[in-house]
Amino acid sequence: YSADIPVTPDAYQATAQGGGDAFLLQLNTSLPLILYSTYLGGSKTDDARSVVVDPTGKVALAGYTLSKNFPVTQNAEQPLIGAGQFTTNAFLTLLDLTQPAAQALVYSTYFGGTLAEVAQVLATDSKGKYVLGGYSYSRDMPVTQNTLNAIPGTGGLNGFVAVIDTTAPPLNSLVYASYITGPGSQIVNGVDIDASGAIYVTGYATSDIFPVNQGQQAHTSAPGNADAYILIFTP
Repeated sequence: YSADIPVTPDAYQATAQGGGDAFLLQLNTSLPLILYSTYLGGSKTDDARSVVVDPTGKVALAGYTLSKNFPVTQNAEQPLIGAGQFTTNAFLTLLDLTQPAAQALVYSTYFGGTLAEVAQVLATDSKGKYVLGGYSYSRDMPVTQNTLNAIPGTGGLNGFVAVIDTTAPPLNSLVYASYITGPGSQIVNGVDIDASGAIYVTGYATSDIFPVNQGQQAHTSAPGNADAYILIFTP
């Protein structure tokens, strides 16, 4: 919420945008020295929850935004925030810190439906795909045809996983998206992706979230109040 955090001369956004902004800070902790610092956001609340450096050195951030003017790129998978009056959507933003401010924004998109999505975690592979994990209140979150769960559960929170290929053409970069859900409340707090494309998901669940696999239930009894889980699947 500060309008005076230290920013570097090459910052993508050198000034606060209003409403509470995300920020990115790169430090050399042995000196110490601020190598890069920038605001990221629009006119309302923006919150970065996860950051990863991809194999090419670009920096990806994920979180949530309420801003209708959050910075997005022309090749965004979802160029506009959901149509609800108080919509909160997840975001994925990719920055190249070696470029001048005007060229630093490599890719940026909203992800979500008409109520709320929050990206808690982020992972990447060597091929330019980014995996978002978090939770959703929307009943119309974008999902793909090969999804584990195409509709949300009947409880409160629903976890979600989304895979975005930032090298794909506009509106075709959503490789995979699914609710991670059951009758209760679920959240995704950790994701990863391996070289084969398998996705690893962790978090907590208050109901059985595992799919029926070859006629056998993967988990035969519902968890307690809230249990940890690990779910590994190949989209």
